[in-house]
Amino acid sequence: MGKHHIFVLTSLFLGMSPFVHGEGGVIDHRHAVLKDIPLAAIQQAKDSLHVAFGHTSHGSQLLCANGTGSAGLNALAGVDGVYATSPEGRGGTLHVFEGSGYQDNGHLAGDWMTGDAGWDALEGATGLRFVGETREFLGSPDAAGRGSRRPDFNVVMWAWCGQVSWHGDEFFAHYLSGMDSLRAEYRGVTFVLMTGHLDGTGSSGQLHRRNQTIRGHAREHGYWLYDFADLDRFDPDGNDYLDRGVTDGADYDSDGDGTLDANWARAWTETHPSEVGTGFEAEHTEPLAGQIKTVAAWWLFASLAGWGGSGTPTSAIRPAAAPAPSGRPLDALGRRRSLPSGLGWTPPGNTGAP
Repeated sequence: MGKHHIFVLTSLFLGMSPFVHGEGGVIDHRHAVLKDIPLAAIQQAKDSLHVAFGHTSHGSQLLCANGTGSAGLNALAGVDGVYATSPEGRGGTLHVFEGSGYQDNGHLAGDWMTGDAGWDALEGATGLRFVGETREFLGSPDAAGRGSRRPDFNVVMWAWCGQVSWHGDEFFAHYLSGMDSLRAEYRGVTFVLMTGHLDGTGSSGQLHRRNQTIRGHAREHGYWLYDFADLDRFDPDGNDYLDRGVTDGADYDSDGDGTLDANWARAWTETHPSEVGTGFEAEHTEPLAGQIKTVAAWWLFASLAGWGGSGTPTSAIRPAAAPAPSGRPLDALGRRRSLPSGLGWTPPGNTGAP
């Protein structure tokens, strides 16, 4: 089947080994391939993952094309309710507790995992707020390396809004050091890094430099990385718009005159209408771009639950009292296209240099 047909499912399944410690990897535009994720891998994710996801509007794109019925990915795949999440993980859904986002009425009012990765700490504290929010949500680490308040949660993710573009060095550094601290405290929880969404400044802007730092940190320390910016950057045919001023809304400069006069997501949708879902909206962007984010999120969830992508079972979920990660990244994820020689873990077009 051609590369355009990226949303059709196959039921091939090669076996899994959940709860075996893994070393991390990257999820980027090469993993927006729904047909390559076996249904059994989706089910394994539902059976084994308990995800805490702190985000505001941009982060909602990771879940926007899901549904409990036949909308979005379910309609495209011809299934009912397979691609669905819920705060409790009930009714055959993946357990994803979404934080309270912009709501901030305190934990007694039920607001947990408030804000996103870039929110400043509360008055009297320093750095970014997500570190304290995570500790409050999970509770103190127990003997198994999970949170004593919510020991079932084994994955924590925080998405950025636009702060990677403007936060100063101290706040940005705290994102990485804060994640490192949480991972050291909660040995039984897998923490997922994310890059920040694109802002039109291309490869020369602060955003790209900071995203490269996040990629390098993930590679060097064995994290799983959901590369949000890379998913903003490419269309389904692999065309790269980074240095054409592409934004988080898929707008770009088609002729180099400094004007955002085209949109890759709308253009691709017009020529492939049967391959883009309906019945959902994507915050800040086009439905196709949101759909791509959601497919990549399922690739992440399936990989965390034990699916190796390339046919080699390998899980990234941390077992109770898991050993410290070796720091060597896992690159056998099953790419949409073969990687150029020497490219290794780094996404295409990203050399690793600032």
